[in-house]
Amino acid sequence: MNDALDEIARRFEFDATLLQVETAGFSPADWSTRPGDRGGNSAHWILGHVTQSRRALLRALGADLGTAPWEAPVGRGGNGDTSSLPAPSALSAEFEQLGRDLASRLRALTPAQASAPFGFPLPDGRSSTLAGASFLQFHEVYHLGQIGLIRRLRGHAGFA
Repeated sequence: MNDALDEIARRFEFDATLLQVETAGFSPADWSTRPGDRGGNSAHWILGHVTQSRRALLRALGADLGTAPWEAPVGRGGNGDTSSLPAPSALSAEFEQLGRDLASRLRALTPAQASAPFGFPLPDGRSSTLAGASFLQFHEVYHLGQIGLIRRLRGHAGFA
């Protein structure tokens, strides 16, 4: 179980590097433009969403971390509004710090804590804290992939 927790922790840490690479050279318009004429969320909203997810996971892991007022509009089912979000640079810095915090907490979990119920049902039917962390890391990288697509749609070179 420790190997699985360490791998998830490593991925949360790596995702900050991925975010930096895929948003290098972003202008304010790159952050705020929705990806297509049929809608979709902006890179700014997506960054707020994954940062909010990291905050929620830390709270589920027992961190004493209050809910920030900007979290509601970027939670599940949010409407794409970014007017209350911190600037992308501030969100990126928080995203990176939260990754370090998550990695530390995940690596410190005991087998009993990792096997404990996560707190809400997961789409695949699993219910442990380990499964919740694994699912939310997958959720995060899915959304980071969307930012990578926005990068290409906005005319930036690919990063991989």
